[in-house]
Amino acid sequence: MAVVHRQHETDFFYQQIFHDQKQTSNTGISLQDGACVFDVGANIGFFTLFVQQIWQDVRVYAFEPIPAIFETLQVNTSLLWQ
Repeated sequence: MAVVHRQHETDFFYQQIFHDQKQTSNTGISLQDGACVFDVGANIGFFTLFVQQIWQDVRVYAFEPIPAIFETLQVNTSLLWQ
């Protein structure tokens, strides 16, 4: 998977989201195909990318308030559909 990133953040978020699956395990949150997800404080978009890889036909609305990081989020999510 190709992503635009800053190495220290990428390592941390990748470990939490893809490896440890902290956003979905032991949180009471469960998703299924066709789910609608609001990723508020999406940072560079790793959770959005994770959701799109695991479940089918998921609609994700990703929000990031910091403009420079939002631009990275936009690039990363656009890479998903190339």
